[in-house]
Amino acid sequence: LKFFCDFFASMALVLIAIIIPAMFLLPSGDVANLTRLMLPGLFFICLYGLSSAYLQCENRFFLSSAAPIAFNAIWIFAVLAFRYDEFAMHHLSIAVVVAFALQWLVSFVPIFKELTWSFVKTTRPFSAEVRAVMLPFALGILGVGASQINNALDALFARYASLEGPAYLWYAIRLQQLPLVLFGMAWSTALLPALAKERTLALLQYAIEKCALFLIPVSFALIPCAAAG
Repeated sequence: LKFFCDFFASMALVLIAIIIPAMFLLPSGDVANLTRLMLPGLFFICLYGLSSAYLQCENRFFLSSAAPIAFNAIWIFAVLAFRYDEFAMHHLSIAVVVAFALQWLVSFVPIFKELTWSFVKTTRPFSAEVRAVMLPFALGILGVGASQINNALDALFARYASLEGPAYLWYAIRLQQLPLVLFGMAWSTALLPALAKERTLALLQYAIEKCALFLIPVSFALIPCAAAG
């Protein structure tokens, strides 16, 4: 819990140092304005990831998996509520930030109950323990960053090919990811508690075999969808 407090403070300071200048440095324009509205959501989604990691380290897996329900419920409600509004996209952008905040709060409440003043007052941002995990953390950021840059370039290439290209690409990716979400994520969420407790290669092999049993056939089943499109 002490390490969590130190990491929480460190991450919060870094996110604030990134988000606030970015909000002022973004140029004008519709896309930039919507990005500016949603940037604070980055703060809450990152802290949600940290809170989920803490809960999972404590073998408490339910809230970290259930918290996204709060996010989805809010933004779906916002879509329905603002569908005829002239400024629907602006309102929806704000609703997404609120949804991210609620998602984080759901995962943070049980941690907050464990916090005492002694933990809070001795919190040290960028402590030696936090600095020790910076290298592997940075490697993870590098990998995720490369993936996000690739996604951005895909959208640019799609836009170059056609005005509707990004929209078609977005829907195609959602369809391609459907098996992963339905089966891969479901299996990983269900197996995470067991893997965390047993830590056996046999269980990991079992998990990979069962995931492959579902994902590979369904992935091939998507190929006819391309011809149908």
